[in-house]
This record gives sequence, C-alpha cells and structure tokens, in this order.
Amino acid sequence: MRGTIVRMATAGKRRLVVLGTGWGGYAFLKSLSRSTLSQLDVKVVSPTTSFSFTPLLAQASCGTLDFRSALEPIHSTRGIAFHHAWCDALDLCKQRIEVTPASKPEFRPADPLTPTSPTRAQERATTYSIGYDYLVVAVGSYNATYGTEGVKENALFLKDVSDARAIRWRILSAFEGTNAAYPQPLSKEDEEQVRARLGFVVVGGGPTGAEFAAELHDLIRQDLTKIYPHLARLASIKLLDAGKSILSSFDKGLAEYAMQKFARDGIEVVLNARINSVTDQGVWVQNPHGGAELMRAGMVVWSTGITAAPIVKALRGVAKEDRSHKWLTDAKLNLLVHQPARDKGEIRGNIHQPAPDKQEGDVVPMTNVWAIGDCSSQATPLPATAQVANQKGSYLAAVFNASPTHPSAQEPFKFKDKGSMASIGSNEALIDSPVGKDKGALAWLLWRSAYTIMAMSWRNRFLVPANWASNLLFGRDVGRF
Repeated sequence: MRGTIVRMATAGKRRLVVLGTGWGGYAFLKSLSRSTLSQLDVKVVSPTTSFSFTPLLAQASCGTLDFRSALEPIHSTRGIAFHHAWCDALDLCKQRIEVTPASKPEFRPADPLTPTSPTRAQERATTYSIGYDYLVVAVGSYNATYGTEGVKENALFLKDVSDARAIRWRILSAFEGTNAAYPQPLSKEDEEQVRARLGFVVVGGGPTGAEFAAELHDLIRQDLTKIYPHLARLASIKLLDAGKSILSSFDKGLAEYAMQKFARDGIEVVLNARINSVTDQGVWVQNPHGGAELMRAGMVVWSTGITAAPIVKALRGVAKEDRSHKWLTDAKLNLLVHQPARDKGEIRGNIHQPAPDKQEGDVVPMTNVWAIGDCSSQATPLPATAQVANQKGSYLAAVFNASPTHPSAQEPFKFKDKGSMASIGSNEALIDSPVGKDKGALAWLLWRSAYTIMAMSWRNRFLVPANWASNLLFGRDVGRF
C-alpha cells in the first residue's frame, strides 16, 4: 500500500528543491557558494546518484576511459540533502512535488542488458511529498525514437554511464560469442554469419553518433584485431543519418572532412536514411523504390535526438513549445505559466494521471520556479547542448548567491557560444569555434586538453589523462564486468 509522507522544511530556513542532476542541475549545485548553502535548506531529487560527463561517454563505452572517469557523485556536493527518487507529480500552486524512491534493494545483476523485474521492496515503495519555497527544474530530456518500431526493445542509447556500460558489454560479448560459435578456419557461409553478428549500426550523425562510430573503429582496429584477427576484418560500422550530412551543426568544410576520414577508415556513412523499424536482426531502411531493406547488425546504437521528459509533458497550465513540448521561460529563466490556470490553482501534473492541457490566456512568470537545461526553452530557442545547460546553471547559481533568501535576477541570461568540438578517431578531432576552426591532430590535442579542464572535479581532472596515458602504454580495457 502506498502512503504519503510530507517532508517539512528545516526550521528557520527557506527550502530550495532541485529536480535533476544533468548538466544544468549539476552546474547549478556546484556553483552555489557555501554561504548560500548554509542559508537554505537544499534538497536534490534525482533518479541517478551521479552526474554523467556526456562528452566522454563514447570513450567510456569503447574502453578508452574508465567509467568512473565520466562520473561525478552527487553526494560530493556538500550542504545538500539528496533524495534518490523519481518525480511523479508537481503542483506549483501548492508548492509541492511528489516523489517515489528509485533505490534498488538488490545489487545490479551481472549482465547490464538483462531487464530486471520489480522486487517486492520496490513494489511497496512509498510515494512522499516535498514542499518547497524555491524550485529549480533541470530534469533534462529523454531519447527520441520518433515512433520508430522496435527501437526501445532492440537498440541501445548513449545518454549516461549505464548506457555506456551496456554498449561495451554488447561489443565485447559479440566478439566473444562469435569467436566461440565460429572456430577457424571460416567457410564462406560462416563469414556471412560473422559479418551479420559483427555489424554495428549507429543511427544519428550528430556529435554523439559520430564520436561513438570513431571510437568503435579505433577499438576494433587497435585492440580487438590483436585478440580476434580472423573476426575483426569482418566487422563493419555503418553511420546512418536522415539529413544530407553528418555533424550538421559544424562548419560544412569540417563536416566534409569528417566524412572523408570515415570513408578512409572504412566507416560507411549512409545519408538521407529513412528507418522503418529496428529488430533483433538489424535495421530496416527504406529504399528509393518505396520498399525496405534489412541492414543486418549485431548491435544498434540510437542517438538521433531528444524528447521531453514525462513530467514535462504532464504538467498543465504551463507555456510550452508547440512541437517539442518544452516549458517556456522568460529571459531570467523563470517558468512561464498561463495566468487563468495560476489564478485557479491548476498548475499541476502527474505522470500516472495524464490529462488534456488547454493553453489559453496571458502568460506570466512564476517568480519562485526556474527551468534550465533540455526541459525548457525561450522565445529565441537555443541549441539543446550541454554548453547551454551548463551556462544556465551557472547563471542561476549566481542569482542565488547574490541573494539566497530572495533570489531575483537583475540581468537576463545571455548565452556565450564557445563553439563545438568532436573527436573523429585516430587521434584527430574537429574544432568549430567563434575564434577559429581546426581539424586533425592539433585539434585532437586541444580537444583532450579542453575536456580535461572541463571535468567537474579535480579527481577526474587527474583520472581522465591518467586513463589516456594507460591506454597509450597498455591498450584499452577489453574486460566485461
């Protein structure tokens, strides 16, 4: 039976609740001063206990980095009370959220690809409420499948470290299983089966997809070839994108350079790809004649875009973008709501009880609620990148640091575009910044230096280059655990 426990605020302190620990939420927490933390009762609610440094996930998934090098524990932020929980409902008029514990009483099973069924302890998890004076929503986004059949069942995503671990497990198990099933020498029929089992398809030619394809190529060419020389030559990597080019957010010349390099490396880039479905056999791609062809694969990684989180879609009475359903904020990142809904006390939502949302009337800001990161947008949309979320988190923290008990921004948020970077494998990278553009080995050195400095803790600023040095001397980690 599910009950309700109302958590009251600490006496004498206003309560600040932060939902989410992605780029926006974590940057906000890390930028709060000790003085601010001491004056507020800060509670953080997140279904994950750590922050994933997403630019390094492709390397972690292919053994270039240890998983811990891409993680920052939330508990390392002192002065907060952390709730490992899902946010199921919001009521902005009553200033209350409802959460359900996300903790699992049992240890994760050995195979990260094996789905787990709820245990009795999880079924009895008690939903409880947390009141707030100030609310910062940074719940991020989910992977967009665009309604494509079979994606959730048969493809892997690359959103956090658990995804990276599942991908590494699948890559290594594909080679290990194929090696056991097809001993040498291989017949022509065997080779066809091996090609199918060791076919890797990456859907989405943005930075995440391109970097993963490049890292996977380097893993196979530099490490797995030494272990499975008769199999590695039959492995293939295909990078699919629905557009006319990969890395479309980069300068056209840099994107073309990446495509030429991938062609030299044997990574097949398929543009204008229309995917009908994903099965356990591979990807069905629409052909020019209106039919579909099976692109056989032993693993499919899906990195095509993002969609709004369930709680973002469920909240009623909030101004939203028509297409993405993201919440709209004003220039100071305060959440915009419809005045009639606010006057009636009907700005609420529950992911388990969806209801139609009529967006009507003037919009006004909720002065004690802010939304940052991929869950929100503004009148002039900004790209849904870690850079934008990080800057919004830092900006909002400065607002709280200036006046912890009465936070109110004096100046609007202004995004400063610092450019984009992407690793394209074989010690090469792309840099597209307002200062200049570069490609090749020098860009790769700058890419590595930048992400070492950008690590959120001194621990990882040491671990990341240490991992890279270890790989240079001893090779990648090709163990499963």
